[in-house]
Amino acid sequence: MKIENVLVPLDGSELSLKALEHAEKLALPLKAKVILLRVGATLGPEAFGLPELSMALANELTLQQGKHEGVLTTYLEKLAEPLRERGLTVETVVRSGDAASQIVELAESEHVDLVVMSSHGRTGLTRWIYGSVAERVLHNARCSLLVVRIPSEHLS
Repeated sequence: MKIENVLVPLDGSELSLKALEHAEKLALPLKAKVILLRVGATLGPEAFGLPELSMALANELTLQQGKHEGVLTTYLEKLAEPLRERGLTVETVVRSGDAASQIVELAESEHVDLVVMSSHGRTGLTRWIYGSVAERVLHNARCSLLVVRIPSEHLS
């Protein structure tokens, strides 16, 4: 299997940065393109289950969504720059919505060969409430997946 495109979903956590380190180590010798993805929350009226908000409130939510996406783009570009300096081709993508769905959709549309992502190792009730993005990606993506987990000594 040839790896040409590596997708790295980032959630702003230290653990997701560990996944980025692994992705860089894999991508450099392969000269693979790295795609950094940050999925933010949807801030539109539909996110609140209120499709008939006033026009003023809907416009404000749209404005805030744009500002939020700008912050996320800046975050990704700060991470991308050192990778580019080390010779990698890096693309940054910001999307909003369900993280697992967005990861799977982008992996498909960009012909990603490998997704490198973190898993927070949630168990029990926390896992039941929040689910596992990594598990949903594993079951729905058509490409390979490398999951970076939190070291066991840090699990609570």
